[in-house]
Amino acid sequence: MEGGAKQKPIFFFSGDEHYYETLPAQQIRDYLGMPAERDVPAAEIFAKLQEKYDVFFLFPRKSEADRRKDIDVELRKRLEREGAKTGDIAISLMWDSKHDLDLHVIAPSGEELCFLHRKSACLGELDVDMNAGPPYSDEPVENVYWPLGKAPAGEYKVFVENFGYHKEGEAGAVLLKGQVFQAPPDLRSVQLTDTWHFASGVKFLDATAMFYDFEDNFLWHVDYRTKTTSDLSTVHSGDVMDNGAKKGSHTININLERFDPRVKAVIFTLTAWTEDLHVIIHPEVQFKNAADSTLLCTYSLEDQPTGDKTAVTMCRLFRPDQAASWQLEAVGEIGYGNVKDYTPVKADIAAYLARAAEAPPQHEADMAEEPPIDFRCSIVVNSNAEMIDGTIQGTKASSEVASFTYTGTQAYDGYADDSILAQWSQVLPKHRILSLTDSKGIVDVMLGVMAVSRGGLTLEEYHADLVERGQDDARIQEVMGILGTWWAQEVHTAVEFAPIPDKYLTEEDRLAAELAAAKATIAELKNQEVMANAPLQDLLKADLVKIASQTGDG
Repeated sequence: MEGGAKQKPIFFFSGDEHYYETLPAQQIRDYLGMPAERDVPAAEIFAKLQEKYDVFFLFPRKSEADRRKDIDVELRKRLEREGAKTGDIAISLMWDSKHDLDLHVIAPSGEELCFLHRKSACLGELDVDMNAGPPYSDEPVENVYWPLGKAPAGEYKVFVENFGYHKEGEAGAVLLKGQVFQAPPDLRSVQLTDTWHFASGVKFLDATAMFYDFEDNFLWHVDYRTKTTSDLSTVHSGDVMDNGAKKGSHTININLERFDPRVKAVIFTLTAWTEDLHVIIHPEVQFKNAADSTLLCTYSLEDQPTGDKTAVTMCRLFRPDQAASWQLEAVGEIGYGNVKDYTPVKADIAAYLARAAEAPPQHEADMAEEPPIDFRCSIVVNSNAEMIDGTIQGTKASSEVASFTYTGTQAYDGYADDSILAQWSQVLPKHRILSLTDSKGIVDVMLGVMAVSRGGLTLEEYHADLVERGQDDARIQEVMGILGTWWAQEVHTAVEFAPIPDKYLTEEDRLAAELAAAKATIAELKNQEVMANAPLQDLLKADLVKIASQTGDG
């Protein structure tokens, strides 16, 4: 809130945890869009902030039990989902992608627990390891623990390694147009499912599988009318409509071992039955390994404009020769035609195959970038938790997360209120760190700071405002106590402030205010040359010594 010419705007923020000591340069570039060549210490950031604003931090107090319970609900959910174990020490890692991060913990003995060495002689165990192979998860978690009473004393070191990226096109991932998924060599059968949605009425799509030989000549097709091939390798489900959900689907099951040896490729198309594709919402195909229902890959046309087009060539299942493994390419070519007349569709496919022969599709491994991966690590010692966030980038990159010494009995106090407040006081003035037990009173405290420091109200007048607004007695008492303590500290460095009623001050604040007033009186008397009066001087000194002894101010 703007004040007079010399007053800064007020900047409020609230939190109930430690701040991170450093802001990584990569996060500055990624999230703020600002150039950054180095990591920036938090103290530097807060110093810059206070050059422009009067900064206040509002801290809602919690019990340690509540604070640990709130540390990370998502992490706890994932650990419970995977049946992770805990004990004297449990160290956990989570991230939000199909990429393969690995948790490494070096025990006091020097043994390194990781995916290559899952159990140590000192009884530590990596009991949860994810995304090493399919099916890959977008919600992975890993966990290392020592059972109760078994964790050895000594120093522990925690590292995170980026083992590798599961790039677009690998199992379970979403293909981009032009990318190719390399199927495993033992793939025997696949299941293609296409789905679409519509906003009103009933909108039909038709899925067609068109077969081509090694000379790129058309052989035959399967659709809702011709539901199976003569070799019985391919079976079409026909239309499966859910009009209530405004959704339709088809399933095409393919036994690759039964294929006619002439078949090089199966090209899957979707065509609109009566209207054009613009009335179709989010057409998508999924490929699964029919043997175990593992999702291999997905391709969606959602972001491509379709205009008045009626057909789309979605993807191509092909093999370079009869001995080669199968591959799936996301095609995404839009054109005309439908099941009533496949001629335009076949013409578009012929043109696409001619282009593909001249410029083979690029595999996803050649196109991939290596983006940064954000992660969160939890270190739980004797049921007390610390959360650490980090970012890692690059295949085989490694990041040291933490090191700690375990004695077997220590209790971690990192989430105790005193520990959190002590850290914040390193970067902000202590009297502007406002702590309260009722988080609903945060707005009342903010309004009080602005009303008293910028709005010209006295504390008595703001107290009356709280009463008039119908706030309960407990909240009023806490809010006014916080404001009174803060205001007492502000007046030590400011001038011409209204006196603070004693009922809003703690005894310590009242004595500090008396000491400040006594010092101010002595300074004024010096200016008036009254200090030459020895009896008066002795009297003032006696009062000052008395007050100072009570406040501990030497």
